[in-house]
Amino acid sequence: MGNKTNFNPDGNLFVKGGVSSTSFLDVTGNATFGGDVTITGALQASGAITFLNDTQTVNRADGYVINSDSDVGNAYLQIGIQT
Repeated sequence: MGNKTNFNPDGNLFVKGGVSSTSFLDVTGNATFGGDVTITGALQASGAITFLNDTQTVNRADGYVINSDSDVGNAYLQIGIQT
């Protein structure tokens, strides 16, 4: 039988160091990361996602498609600088 850990804290869990999972890591509720997060493989998120940074590098694609699923009548791309 392999090693098994079952830990259910009653409050917040604070970890100094790293947390890793070789199969599945499930977080229910809020998660705050105070550093870099690296995901190798697929990331699936359901619900609202808010980016709190003004500059996002999405990928290094050769091209982008705006409103590919036609879910709104008018789509736009704004490129510029706020003064």
